[in-house]
Amino acid sequence: MHKLVTDENNRILTVDGEGKPHITQVLADLGLSKSFEGVADLEWYATRGKAAHAACRLINEGCLDEKSVAEEIKGYVFAYQQFIKEKPITVIGSEIPLYSELHDFCGTSDLVCFVENQRSVIEIKTTSNIDPAVEIQVGAQAILWDENNQTKQIEKRYVLQLKADGTYRLKDLTHVPPYLFLDALKVWRWKQTHKRTNAQKHKSMSAEIETCKEIAK
Repeated sequence: MHKLVTDENNRILTVDGEGKPHITQVLADLGLSKSFEGVADLEWYATRGKAAHAACRLINEGCLDEKSVAEEIKGYVFAYQQFIKEKPITVIGSEIPLYSELHDFCGTSDLVCFVENQRSVIEIKTTSNIDPAVEIQVGAQAILWDENNQTKQIEKRYVLQLKADGTYRLKDLTHVPPYLFLDALKVWRWKQTHKRTNAQKHKSMSAEIETCKEIAK
């Protein structure tokens, strides 16, 4: 059993005391996911998204205090409530942190549940446009779940887009091969190895330059 240390959003910080590549980290480092660098009010949008996710989790647990919902996320909360009303689900877990010992990476699934009697993983988004990289993201989440629950495999993969106007869109991503993430992970590790190699070369060259300066004095 591995010891997972997570933050307040259940994002894994360390596994057995060591940092491990996270799904979103790998996709971002490879430029496969959209970069929000330079976006105005980025922190505000991030906080809003976290608040909406937290509200969804509380709804799943049956303990959301409606009076506590901030005005900025009411539309997203209503959209999620409409989703579970119109497409009844049986929740297995919310914001589940998991680690793959086989592939040595980690991630957190927003929602694992039964949708139309099929065990599904759902990534919840509150952005106005859905990043195509979510197709790879939910595939990676399915890999994590399947490794840790070998007799209860994921059958369907979705992205659930919650909109500010109280509507939602559920998109089936099951047709996208989940192993795409494993290919991305291999490239990410290759880049990390070359980063270290280049850093070592740079350090060695700097040391040689300093030695030459000393000799030249």
